[in-house]
Amino acid sequence: MLNRLGAATIVDSPVNIEDYIDFIKSLGMGYIEIRTEKNLASPQDLTDSDIKRIREKILSCRLIPIVHASFYDINIASLNILPRKASIEQIKICIEFAAKIGSSLVVTHAGSISKDYSQKYVEIGHNNTINSLKEIVAFAEKKDIIVGLENKQHSNDNYEMVEHFKEHLDFIKIINSPNLKVIFDVGHANINNMIEVDMREYIYKLKDYLVEMHVHDNLGTIDEHLALGKGNVKYLEAIKTVEELGLKIPVVLELKSMEDIKKSVQNLLSSECFKK
Repeated sequence: MLNRLGAATIVDSPVNIEDYIDFIKSLGMGYIEIRTEKNLASPQDLTDSDIKRIREKILSCRLIPIVHASFYDINIASLNILPRKASIEQIKICIEFAAKIGSSLVVTHAGSISKDYSQKYVEIGHNNTINSLKEIVAFAEKKDIIVGLENKQHSNDNYEMVEHFKEHLDFIKIINSPNLKVIFDVGHANINNMIEVDMREYIYKLKDYLVEMHVHDNLGTIDEHLALGKGNVKYLEAIKTVEELGLKIPVVLELKSMEDIKKSVQNLLSSECFKK
């Protein structure tokens, strides 16, 4: 199962992208998720030769690339039309980047609305996300790219468009495209009052659309992205459920340091589901 394990790049990485790719390969993992943010892989900062070099490095290390579309300052649910249009265009740029490096999957978020607004504006935000996804997915279809919609954690400041599997399913069914799938973030789900709830329900409800799982730890209150074993996230339960269903999907670590990635890989390798 180690070859289905991967790790996302660190936003403030202490090493360059090529050294980071070597690091992931050295741990025996099979996937690398590239966050398209400043420092490592912001598409607008990369030349064609930079992109070619990244692609060749990934190929030489025999890793499967996943691209996480930009998420800082990005909001496809925005009530303001110009920021929303800019967010759509930025995600399209990330889709083009994915195609150039040989990735078939781009992860994105559904957006949010400030809780300074009353509840009635959530429906407007929901409709904005639908219209944004229609445009994004139509673009991805032309590039033969899958768009993976990720669930977000509960926030005291914002109404997140996807916190629960019902919202996840709602967008999938409305868009109704084979190019829109689901990314299940176990750590985010843990913050959404799911500590006492079996993770199995979320996975079973989304199993027909699930293409990747994000794994990190927290204490159930804020999105800490701790090393595995440092919080109370039931990540092993989630991994076991995916295995029981026979879903051969990547399990990607989203952590804050290379040391935490090493420790988390060791944690997983010592667990029963990785000893099989």
